[in-house]
Amino acid sequence: MSITIDISDEVLREAEAALNIHDPARLFLSLLEEKLARHAAQRRLSALSGTMPDLDLPPRQRPTQTQD
Repeated sequence: MSITIDISDEVLREAEAALNIHDPARLFLSLLEEKLARHAAQRRLSALSGTMPDLDLPPRQRPTQTQD
């Protein structure tokens, strides 16, 4: 399959530098796979909603403040 995508040079350079992938096809495939993985994780997390209604959450701790 062939797809034509119009991406600004600046955004493309930034993505290439961030991921150290310099082939546009591999870069796009990597980004698409990451997006799909995040979407699947979000769906799994949503599916867990309400499965442990009696769960006691641990107390939150405030970070200790240091005095300068």
